[in-house]
Amino acid sequence: GNKARKLEYDFAEIIKGRYDVVLTAGGIQSNHARMTAAAARKFGLDIKIVLGGPDFNEYKGNLLLDVLFGAEIRYLVNDDANDHLTSAMNEWVDELTSKGRKPFTLPIGGSTGLGALGYVEAMKELANQLNDRKVQIIMAVGSCGTFAGSILGAKMFLPKARVIGISVSRTSEAIFQRT
Repeated sequence: GNKARKLEYDFAEIIKGRYDVVLTAGGIQSNHARMTAAAARKFGLDIKIVLGGPDFNEYKGNLLLDVLFGAEIRYLVNDDANDHLTSAMNEWVDELTSKGRKPFTLPIGGSTGLGALGYVEAMKELANQLNDRKVQIIMAVGSCGTFAGSILGAKMFLPKARVIGISVSRTSEAIFQRT
């Protein structure tokens, strides 16, 4: 449910700002892209997705769902490291803007400050269930939005909690190079 929690806040901004098309990017089986496509369609918005990964010969999993939701997809074959997805998405935004559209972009993984509020709220909900017990919260970490919101929410509502993130998208060497 982490993508839905993030998107709840982002789509409030999208609707409030009267955007008419949503763009995002991710890997070929991106949960975030699939959930964004579903949310965009629920609100009657166009959805454009830039995906990257190995070449494929059949639509399955999240990619199939992206297609069924009517997402327009631009696919970067063999961009497994997602090196060019953001720039391709930004180029698409420029194209749409020049045609008079009003695009809203969500980064890979949906990691926005606004979206992280979904996990601040999640920690508040968890605190109400745990009655201030000392706990460890262990989670997968990709683009860090869920992790950031969980850390902030835990500091605010679960001060005895320890939040531990395990990277699912970077090696330890890559993480240390970024710090």
